[in-house]
Amino acid sequence: MHPSDVVRKYIRQGTMLSERYEVEGFIGSGAYGSIFSAIDTVTMERVAVKALPPPNQGVNATAVGRFHREMKVISSLRHSNVISLYDFGETSDKIVFMVLEYIDGPTLYDLVTENRFTIEQALSITRQIAEGLGAAHKLGVIHRDLKPQNIMLIAGRGGDHQVKVLDFGMAKLLQRLNDESIIQLTREGVAVGTPRYIAPEQARGKEVGPYSDLYALGLLMYEMFTGARAVKADSIESAIMAHVSREPLKLDELDEVPEAVRPLLWKLIEKSQKRRYQDADDVIHDIRKLEAHMAGRPAPPRIDAPVLAPLDEGRLRSIHSAEDLRLDYDRFGEYAPEKGSRVRWRSRERAAVPLLRLPETAAERFEAAVCVAFAPAAFTFVSAHFYESGYVLRLIMGSIPLVVAVVASVLARSPDWRWSVFRLWLVASVVAFFGSHLLLAQLARGLSIDAAWYLAPFDWIPGAETLHKVITALCKAHLSVLMD
Repeated sequence: MHPSDVVRKYIRQGTMLSERYEVEGFIGSGAYGSIFSAIDTVTMERVAVKALPPPNQGVNATAVGRFHREMKVISSLRHSNVISLYDFGETSDKIVFMVLEYIDGPTLYDLVTENRFTIEQALSITRQIAEGLGAAHKLGVIHRDLKPQNIMLIAGRGGDHQVKVLDFGMAKLLQRLNDESIIQLTREGVAVGTPRYIAPEQARGKEVGPYSDLYALGLLMYEMFTGARAVKADSIESAIMAHVSREPLKLDELDEVPEAVRPLLWKLIEKSQKRRYQDADDVIHDIRKLEAHMAGRPAPPRIDAPVLAPLDEGRLRSIHSAEDLRLDYDRFGEYAPEKGSRVRWRSRERAAVPLLRLPETAAERFEAAVCVAFAPAAFTFVSAHFYESGYVLRLIMGSIPLVVAVVASVLARSPDWRWSVFRLWLVASVVAFFGSHLLLAQLARGLSIDAAWYLAPFDWIPGAETLHKVITALCKAHLSVLMD
């Protein structure tokens, strides 16, 4: 039975909680509990009640720990853009609950799927989310699960909205709250978050910070302008790979984002955390400057902080459609991490990486060209040491640099591996080339007997004889230089 169904066996319409909150009805369910509307019989205000089932009835210790953590975090955050916690308690049936501010409005997810926001609305919502996050960050709280479903909007006048940031159950605490320690529920190296909105460093299980939440904020802003998700994927692995890959995100609908906003967007979703926004206050400052410029108030139109342009906007608009992905990490076993889960996570990450890291940039293609030109020399010099061996063995020994490169490339597979197989092959060939000169007398003997021995089976091919003579002449010239 789902935890939400368990809770609804104990809490129904008319149930009185803490002799004060009268339950009106069921609103919705989460991964481990239910949400109800209720009336505070003291103030006569409507409130929201979030409750978990009793222990050992559909929830584990980690879920209960997250629930208590969320209560502690929200109670410490007093900000107009963060949902407020009024009260908490436990029933005689061991149902743990918290009483929250009741928000009469849709989630950001509900709205972005229905219509586009104007530039003024999108910037206002983005700024308010940043303000709520900034308040949390100042207390050392990193949300880690920012997504449209965790942002609620209260409609105001003239199309304005007031933002409320919800669900701090996955928050990472970088310091004590109110001088009280809170048990960390996630081990180092275990990824936490929702695949579609997870920051690169977060996906790798590395250290997170305010910059991790700001990455997700950029993805939300993109959705507000385009109505489409920046990451379109049909599996958890492909969603994660979109973030951890060195390539910029493929923003198919980039043309729908106003040009004035794009520098802000690019800096929010920069893959390198060091080049991304580091502080929510910087985001707020830049948005306010942009808003002032649009309103005609005196303000410089450019953004102060240096913003890096995308590598190639043409590539970023490439077609990349897929089925809708609504996946949380509870399916990934994150809520109850088991021993060895990091190893399994790494294997999932590596599974989506190409078997061999091939050249991608102009510099890597140049390295590949140099390697193709230099590797035969290394092959010739290494194999010359085995002039008394058979043809096959000499082929194998001469191919050691290539074998080393391929094996190293396969073993080192990861999204952030920087070396192509050709770079590895080039380095191994250089080492083998100079290493072959350590036994100079043996090298000279092998080259003198037949430097181009490997061309013998192909002497019937036109030009093979000429190539054989050229290689032999070059090797003799090299030897003469060494011997002088």
